[in-house]
Amino acid sequence: MAVSRPMRRLWLSVGLSISSILLIFVLTGSGKTLAALAELRLPYIGVLLALAAAELVLDGARVMVLTRAAGAKLTLWQGCKLAALSTFGNMVTPFSTGGHLAVVYVLRRHQLASGRGTSVVITRLLCSGLFILLGALVSLLLLRNLVSAEPAIRTLMLLTGVVFLTLSGLGVAALLKPRVLATLGAFSAGLLSSVGVLRGRRRFRNKVNRNVLHARDSFRMLFGTQVSRLVLTLVFSGLLYASQVVILWAVLRAMALPASIVAGLALSALLLFLLSFLPTPGGSGLGEALFVLVYSATVPTHLLGVAVLLWRLFYQYLPAALGAIVAAEHSAALMIRGGDSAMRGGTAGSLTVGVSELAGEGKSLHDGEQECPDVKGDGNYPKDQIKPVA
Repeated sequence: MAVSRPMRRLWLSVGLSISSILLIFVLTGSGKTLAALAELRLPYIGVLLALAAAELVLDGARVMVLTRAAGAKLTLWQGCKLAALSTFGNMVTPFSTGGHLAVVYVLRRHQLASGRGTSVVITRLLCSGLFILLGALVSLLLLRNLVSAEPAIRTLMLLTGVVFLTLSGLGVAALLKPRVLATLGAFSAGLLSSVGVLRGRRRFRNKVNRNVLHARDSFRMLFGTQVSRLVLTLVFSGLLYASQVVILWAVLRAMALPASIVAGLALSALLLFLLSFLPTPGGSGLGEALFVLVYSATVPTHLLGVAVLLWRLFYQYLPAALGAIVAAEHSAALMIRGGDSAMRGGTAGSLTVGVSELAGEGKSLHDGEQECPDVKGDGNYPKDQIKPVA
């Protein structure tokens, strides 16, 4: 029951994506399309499966490394399950944000405080963002003729770049100054309280401050005694990004298109950058439109629908399907804490419990504390010793 709403959102997202693909088939398909389907190169389908598996394992490996640096002992298998769960969560929420909340929640069930779980999520996002940005810059150099000839691509690159740099700046600020997270928490508390979702605004603020201290301790260890694990996370992130861009090139080769690996990877990097901040769940609908915009000069018109379908299947649908299975294992709560409170209180009740859970209410590690001082940017706060996992 607890995962029924996320599952409905998953089917809505997949339905919107499939509808977009069908629309592309209707507008661009022909007799040649059916002939091309029969001539797909099976060895490259095997390569696509291997790349999808590698993507899941590499993401799981960096989750494992980061959580061990924060103090929780997760296995590689558990890290892979969390990576799949993150993909599932991103597919059912706008701007692909729900997966990150799901990761924080599950890490809390592994006895990792929400603040430390948040540090894992932020570090993971920043490592991914670093390679996405570098890939976008390289693609701009290699595809400058395409970008200059397409005003739509230029405009989208500019808008995405502004949003990307703004959010990346906030992430870096969260690493350096805990006041940023505390301020965002206080703003969120006021907003949720004003719409009746959150009860106990002051307690929520205190819990957020405490979790910010946990996050700051985790960041300090990651850039101090655990710097080797940070380097390992960057290595895994780079390999993960490489597998993602190669998936798109392998899609072209599976359809026997004469795309050079340099041009194929550059187009992939450009598309992944544009997909970073789409408002629809999992980028459904808009992602397909961007694919057609970027690849229309490379993929023949009658093959556009096939290319989009293969890309979505191996890049997102398969990991999300595995994530749905993981979500079923955590049926007590997923992203929005449900259970009996959800059935009694509806959506608002579910969201209230979820916010309280992530903020640290209920089984808190510091239930006996009455108040937590506001977080200062100078680092003068009570130390909470973290024992990293070897």
